[in-house]
Amino acid sequence: MYGSSLSRARRGARASLLLFALLTLAAGPTFAQSARQSLPTAKRKMGLQSGNFVLKPSVRLDGHYDTNVFNGNEEDVGNEPLGAASVRIAPALSLSNGKSTGDVKFNFAATGDIRAYFNDNPAFDNLTNIGGGADLNVRFMERRAISLEVFDSFRRDLQANFWQTAATLNRNNNNVGARVSFHPGSVPSRRPLNVSLSGAYETDRFDDFAAGNANTIHTRLSGSWRFLPRTAVQFDATWDFRSFEQQNALGLTNDSTPWRVRAGIGGAITSRITLEVGGGWGNSMHASGASFSSFLANAGLGYKASASGVFYLGYSRDFQDSFYGNFVGFHRGEVRYDQRIGNFAELGLFTRLTYGIYGSYVPQLGVTISQQERRDYAVDGGATVRIDFSRAFAVNLGYTLNAVLTDFRISADEQQSQVLDVGSFASHEFNVGVTLRY
Repeated sequence: MYGSSLSRARRGARASLLLFALLTLAAGPTFAQSARQSLPTAKRKMGLQSGNFVLKPSVRLDGHYDTNVFNGNEEDVGNEPLGAASVRIAPALSLSNGKSTGDVKFNFAATGDIRAYFNDNPAFDNLTNIGGGADLNVRFMERRAISLEVFDSFRRDLQANFWQTAATLNRNNNNVGARVSFHPGSVPSRRPLNVSLSGAYETDRFDDFAAGNANTIHTRLSGSWRFLPRTAVQFDATWDFRSFEQQNALGLTNDSTPWRVRAGIGGAITSRITLEVGGGWGNSMHASGASFSSFLANAGLGYKASASGVFYLGYSRDFQDSFYGNFVGFHRGEVRYDQRIGNFAELGLFTRLTYGIYGSYVPQLGVTISQQERRDYAVDGGATVRIDFSRAFAVNLGYTLNAVLTDFRISADEQQSQVLDVGSFASHEFNVGVTLRY
């Protein structure tokens, strides 16, 4: 399987055509999520406290199994579905002075991601690795009319390639910036008006895919006006400036200056029902090739089914940068239900269906693609269970489905007699573990 007649270099080149085309369907920008409701938290005293500061350490140990680590398909040449078991350790630490009434609010959180895979296939050589992330947020003069916030977010994401190769898609991402907000009123919870202006600088650096290394400047103007006790009008405008270190690598990495302008309304309709609706326009503004230019929309309904159960139904229309075809514009529907059982268990169920349309792309590698404008259906779903046996000990169970349904494929000739890459795949992930916390 791994040592097919196709050379490793050519497989890596063809696989890069699909790089992140599938991942971009899994996540995108969010706006006006006011219809979502949160579960009531368990009443437990957690962490170590000194004055206003609270330190909360924990560690999670999971056994994990993925039925399709490299998102393979039976029709792929040398990339049939391949499953593997792994052990994952996630230490976590948070520190904050959230109870402070002073002019400085401090929040820090860090999480590790240590993975060890059990498979003799050489493609797994670099999947045993260490990742994680850290977030720092400091807010100054929060109770005053004008406040300042500085933040930094670092992530080391561990991601297998979309082909059976030891080269990974592991990357280091850092986003640092500041935000100035205007919100008159001495009591934060009663302020009707909030306007914020922020700027940030983001870097992406890959371990094995230098063509994906990029720098992005983010700018954002947002605001809300609460004209009723629990209902607000919202406005959001973003403009980003993204550049790659290797220009137009394989015709896939084009600089862009995407912008979005959106407005909406959201809040509580009754004590149990929350609603959100909004819309706007966006343009990916790529330097060359196809660009997205169309309407944006979002709608959501939240329902508090009981004192400890919440339901959410949502829809969004947005776009995301993609290395394949420059962008993917998508329609996404989502259903989620969360239930808390007393103070000892939480259950979560979710499903998402995404229809994505990619920008047109002309391959530059001497291969044939089945569609100029690729169209995919992505299906995500799963269930999580957490059982709290005590303040310090919990058991975690989970299942996740990730699948892309599409006719898209890359072939070696116009007759498509030799298929090189198939866009569709399905993977099932199972995990069981324990969490220790203080």
